[in-house]
Amino acid sequence: MNSLPKQIQESIKAHALLEHGTHLLVGVSGGADSVAMLHALVELAPALELTLTVAHLNHGIRDVAAEDARFVETLCQSLGVAFTSDSVNVPTLAKNAGVSLEMAARDARYHFFATAAAAVGANAVATAHTQDDQAETVLLKLIRGAGCSGLNGIARSSIMQGLSVIRPLLDTTRESVEAYLRERGLRWKEDATNQDTRLKRNRIRHDVLPLLEEHLNPRVKEALAKTAEILTEENAYMSAATAVALKLAQKTPTSLTIPILLQQSAALQRRVLQQWLILNGITAQQLRFEVIERLLLIMRSSSGSGCVTLSSECEARREYDLLHFMQKETPIIEIPKTRIITPGNTLLDSVDIQITTSLREGFDRTATGPLGKLPAEACIRWNNDSFPEIHVRSWHPGDRISPLGMTGSCKLHDLFVDAKIPQSIRKQIPLFFCGDEVVWLPGYRIARNWAVLDEKQRSLQLRVTAK
Repeated sequence: MNSLPKQIQESIKAHALLEHGTHLLVGVSGGADSVAMLHALVELAPALELTLTVAHLNHGIRDVAAEDARFVETLCQSLGVAFTSDSVNVPTLAKNAGVSLEMAARDARYHFFATAAAAVGANAVATAHTQDDQAETVLLKLIRGAGCSGLNGIARSSIMQGLSVIRPLLDTTRESVEAYLRERGLRWKEDATNQDTRLKRNRIRHDVLPLLEEHLNPRVKEALAKTAEILTEENAYMSAATAVALKLAQKTPTSLTIPILLQQSAALQRRVLQQWLILNGITAQQLRFEVIERLLLIMRSSSGSGCVTLSSECEARREYDLLHFMQKETPIIEIPKTRIITPGNTLLDSVDIQITTSLREGFDRTATGPLGKLPAEACIRWNNDSFPEIHVRSWHPGDRISPLGMTGSCKLHDLFVDAKIPQSIRKQIPLFFCGDEVVWLPGYRIARNWAVLDEKQRSLQLRVTAK
């Protein structure tokens, strides 16, 4: 068996890339790498019991792209392999999406593979990324400032748009691929854009890597590929640790408990923030290093507040011990002034709160606090002769309460600050009042003028629950 089919077979076995009997879609552009991979897979197909279908996408970038499609179709006919193809306009897709040509082409390609695989009943797709592609990718990401999760490079197998993708040439150099083709007298198509060093990947390929090979390490591609392999394993370990740390720190899907997260190492803090933001819809392009560092800065600050813009629509805001993911300019929901039913049930639909009142004698010594936390209960003095009107509404700046057990009055704003109640939820805590006098704030003491001092005294029991 020729060295290339043998290398591919060993890679498939060593990394469990395929099961026997798989219907495999083979991505073939017409270039040397994909043509060599196709020939090798055709040779391996009987032993691995593979069914092969070639998939080719015309990206609409080059004038000669149609010739490449005809070349691949003719090649498939000569090999007796099924062929499917499609065309897209990548420049238009890139412009509409506001991304690079390379990114748009990649997205279009994997979308095509997923669609084609579903149409022909394929279980996976093989792409012809080589060790050279791996080395180029690692260098590109290193130059951009990627961390461990980026420097692990191209994965041997992954799921893209719901389709299993395998890369059986990652242990194979481009030089050995072309040697295989020349030995067999096989033709392939050269993509002229691969020579354009204005493109970063081509500059790495034609200028940077040869320079490193000549002056620093003649096996630099292999070294970079090994680095990617090591980092892939370490990244898998860190990803598992990140999932555990995120679960510990996550108070809700959109909020993190800062003191718990700060107990982790700096490396895990960064990864938890990244994963949390991704789960809340932030894209990889928006997850710049500077964004994560600013989040860490406001988390570690002695100040109880701070804000970092994540996109034109979203921001992360610190409110005391919590870091919230929220939409910008989210309107604060207020509780409109509402007369409560006594006795009976009152629903505050705007904040999903229910207030239940009942007449009784005396009071229960229900523990108070924490401030604003529901459910909460209190008993207030009730006058059967006057039947006072009790209303509920949101807190307003300047509101004060004269609490039982204290002289004078205190600002509710100061109570919120002391209890570290985030500004975003202060307006959603129901405030009970009669006339101009605050009667009760859930989780806090009642007003002293409304205290029930005698177990035989008529009282109104208030209970506030979330719907």
